[in-house]
Amino acid sequence: MKQHHCLVLKVGSSSLVSPEGEVQENFIRRISQELHALRQSGWDVIIVSSGAIAMGRILYNKPTRKSLSQKQALSAIGQRYIVNLWQNAFDAFGILTSQILLTRDDFKSRKRMLNFRNVLTELLSMGSIPIINENDALSSDEIRVGDNDTLGALVAVAAGATHYVIMSDIEGLYDKDPSRYSDGRIIPEVDSITDEIRQMAGGSGSAVGTGGMITKLSSAEIVTRAGITMYIVSHSLQHLAQRLEDQAGMGTRFKARKNISRHRHWIGFQSSPTGTLVIDDGAVKALQGHKSLLAVGIVEVSGLFKPGDTVEIRTQEGRLIAKGLSNLPSSQINLIKGKQNAQHRNILQQEVHSSVVHANNMIILEETKP
Repeated sequence: MKQHHCLVLKVGSSSLVSPEGEVQENFIRRISQELHALRQSGWDVIIVSSGAIAMGRILYNKPTRKSLSQKQALSAIGQRYIVNLWQNAFDAFGILTSQILLTRDDFKSRKRMLNFRNVLTELLSMGSIPIINENDALSSDEIRVGDNDTLGALVAVAAGATHYVIMSDIEGLYDKDPSRYSDGRIIPEVDSITDEIRQMAGGSGSAVGTGGMITKLSSAEIVTRAGITMYIVSHSLQHLAQRLEDQAGMGTRFKARKNISRHRHWIGFQSSPTGTLVIDDGAVKALQGHKSLLAVGIVEVSGLFKPGDTVEIRTQEGRLIAKGLSNLPSSQINLIKGKQNAQHRNILQQEVHSSVVHANNMIILEETKP
């Protein structure tokens, strides 16, 4: 039986608005035709569309400040127009679009994320193409996802997508900055995100977008650990539908890795850490051997957190090796850190969990192993 495919396509601001401030309607019509072709082949399609603030500036057409409140206002002006552009393009194929605006809280809360997943499933079953963006008009720093590369990755995981494509003015991941080195070459395939790969990433390459290659690599870590294949491609790429069907000729491909449980993925990439545990070398080896984290291996505690909160687990050199759910509050861990389990009762005057973070509630970030 033919495998069912689901694509999340993230379209950057630079794809929708030219550097001269012109709306790229021809691009939107071309991509809509490609997505229509994919749907006819049995694919589900979801769009994560940037451009609300850039579009708001065009519509407002007056000098603007750089204040957060004005950016939020411009987003409110431009968001409706962005969705209308997509709907007008899909009208030619009789496709109904829908709109969902999200914040980080929609992914931090498992209940809200489940609700989002259910709505997505229903919209796709109704034949609609969801147009998704961050709720820039109301998001504060505390609840912002921050960039649409990451938002698209989180949407892809929630949707159970098979493919995630980031489309922007960047053709792929280069081995060196092509704007500075004429011999820079695109890396066609990446197996895993190593330190060497991260060092190839630079800053934002667009005048109207906010995401650079670093955020794209972070997005690749999120989706590939969920068993999703990711591509970085240029918005000038032709024949997207056929290339996706052939799995060839598309910028840089990040290979899907062995899928981890949704529980561990949520801990590692969707929940927000509220504290940090620094551990010794013995504890590092234990964690890499899929063992739980015990208090005896902890050398430092930072942050205020309670049982069930997510914590980062770092080496003494500061490298992030894992994330997990704490069984104990930070106040108790501070009292028993470095101590054997047999001493805990006398110190705390009560029985507590034998592990600070259980192996079942932990994800090891393999690329950062020592």
